[in-house]
Amino acid sequence: MSRPSSLKGFTLIELLIVIVIIGILSAGAVALFNGAQAKARNAKKQSDLKTMETALQLFAADHDSDVPVLSTKKLNDAYDTTAAATVLDQGLVGKYLQKAVDGPRASDKYAYVWGGASNPSNYALVTWLEDGTVYSVGNAITSTEFATKDTCPATVTGFAGCKLVQ
Repeated sequence: MSRPSSLKGFTLIELLIVIVIIGILSAGAVALFNGAQAKARNAKKQSDLKTMETALQLFAADHDSDVPVLSTKKLNDAYDTTAAATVLDQGLVGKYLQKAVDGPRASDKYAYVWGGASNPSNYALVTWLEDGTVYSVGNAITSTEFATKDTCPATVTGFAGCKLVQ
């Protein structure tokens, strides 16, 4: 059956085909966007570790190459000016970090390991990327020791202690 020439518009089939094509294109765009978000979170984590590493190097320059040995504090705690000259249980915020470093998501964690009395200048900062890969800066660590995400192992080869940053 032919349509009268005075009626103009699209048939139901044509509209359905366009809707299906738009749906396929939008599904592909969402998949690409999710991958970009994961890459962005990984980049933020890596940038955060480099920022904390710079703060630790500045701290070490002021404290005879020693990095903080944490017993009660965390790196994200405020720097205590009353005890700064003698105590290495120091946070970095306020003097070496402008503000506390936090991950792209509230659940993201960073770990800080330090050398202790035998290796006072040794440290490493560790995070877990979206694909489960362990990323670290500072002295070399054994990534298998950090296999459990967001957890400090009981012992870390070559280091005296480990504490989560946040």
